[in-house]
Amino acid sequence: TAEEVLRRLLAGDFDAVLAFDTSIGDDPAFRVETRICRRFAALMVPREDPLAALSVAPLSAVDRHVVVTSPGRSDPVALRATYSALTANGAELFAAPEPNRRTIENLARARRWSCLKWTVEPEPRQEVGDMVCVPIEGDPLTLQLAVLRAAQAPRNALVDQLVRIGAGLYAESMEPGLKSPVG
Repeated sequence: TAEEVLRRLLAGDFDAVLAFDTSIGDDPAFRVETRICRRFAALMVPREDPLAALSVAPLSAVDRHVVVTSPGRSDPVALRATYSALTANGAELFAAPEPNRRTIENLARARRWSCLKWTVEPEPRQEVGDMVCVPIEGDPLTLQLAVLRAAQAPRNALVDQLVRIGAGLYAESMEPGLKSPVG
């Protein structure tokens, strides 16, 4: 789990880890050395849902919608940080039995509920079989993969090199029209 990896990072078993920056919350025991790439969420809704007709959906449109999510066993802190915006806007979260994307999407499809579709760059509205992916206005749900270190960790040349490479990848991925090199 992410909690175990972060515990081992603090214990000095690892010099650095790759994880979502939301995995550490506001814990001052950790620091984000650099972000590597962003992932964006779109709403995947049944074709017959009124949201499917929109080119972009406001986050408030999830009110009274059931959104199938990952069970969050591997990274509950990141899950809470990511999905709190959905519940704050009236969505009812339903945890899938497995964290597998296919399981989540198939459950949403079978029950005619919604789920999130994660991509490495914002994408326009698109049909996916009998479901439709609708971008969320302003991209309020994002995950950022990052190089994390313990705040008190000593400098390490290899980690410093990883941070430089990661920072370069992130800068390139932020260029308009450029595909993220990490996906």
